[in-house]
Amino acid sequence: MNTHRNGINQRSIQAPMRVSAAFKYLINVAQGVRAQEGWRAAARAIGRLILLEALKIPRIIDFKRSSGTSAHAAPRTYDFDLMSATIVHDLVDSLERMPLEFNRVSVDPRALRKHSESFHYPRFYAGGSAAKGGFRDNKIVEYFVSLELSPIGPSDIVIDVASEYSVFPVMVRKLFGASVFRQDLIYPPGVHGDRIGGNAARMDVDPGFATRLMLHNSFEHFEEDADSDFIREAWRILKPGGTVCIVPLFLTSPHTVLTDPLVERRDIEWDPEGTAVSIVGYRNRFGRFYSLDTLQRRVIEPATECGFRLTIHYVENIHELQPGSLLHFALVLEKSL
Repeated sequence: MNTHRNGINQRSIQAPMRVSAAFKYLINVAQGVRAQEGWRAAARAIGRLILLEALKIPRIIDFKRSSGTSAHAAPRTYDFDLMSATIVHDLVDSLERMPLEFNRVSVDPRALRKHSESFHYPRFYAGGSAAKGGFRDNKIVEYFVSLELSPIGPSDIVIDVASEYSVFPVMVRKLFGASVFRQDLIYPPGVHGDRIGGNAARMDVDPGFATRLMLHNSFEHFEEDADSDFIREAWRILKPGGTVCIVPLFLTSPHTVLTDPLVERRDIEWDPEGTAVSIVGYRNRFGRFYSLDTLQRRVIEPATECGFRLTIHYVENIHELQPGSLLHFALVLEKSL
């Protein structure tokens, strides 16, 4: 299906989640909410998720009517040529010529395996194992790579940005003894215990509050100018020497925004450049894949203006660590001392 909305070309492909993985995802959410808020809150969260899935039924019917049976079935990893080997190679070549710090990283598989064995990641976390349609293995790789690029120690104050019900804060407390705060839009505004509610681009915390800001599969969902605004906010709330770690940093060509036609998409302001790609099963309303031009304008320039030292890392052996992973690139910003 090809449509046109707000000046953006839109095309649709399908990436359905396996029923078994979806069920495991529900279990994972229940476990996450129960751990933070108790069984009653977990039951309410599951009820809301089931209701949201039921509300998709009319959209599914409309989508099938409009797209027929010709929609391309993308792999569940969403590897639909946005980050093909050719595109990644071209991006690496261009990044090496840009006036910024670019670092090739090769992650030790043995160290990754040791990490995964050092913490009990829930069996059904992120829908379970990759072999059975889930994203648990991808999340473990993301967490490990972020810790390699932005090491955490006992004296650190960490904010897990867009944390929702992630086990990352639990893991960091157990393995490194650091203080960890969860930040997310779903939490009540303000700071309540270890939670920071509200917009990540406008956190209700004092200047110099944290030493580490960690983002896992979250930065791409910052709509409108929240990505640029977050960079400036990160400078405000970080202590000197503190870092921002964005894993993955999604890059492609041309600039692309992912969206799921089955989720609520009211009031989205599409980026004025590039293509919007509708993916049934993406489960998010907005996911930004930067071109190098838009990365320069929306991220690099604000970071440089603030005074951040910026490094883009290329994980050379990501497919050895996790086949199908899109964690080719990561971004680390360091606030000067």
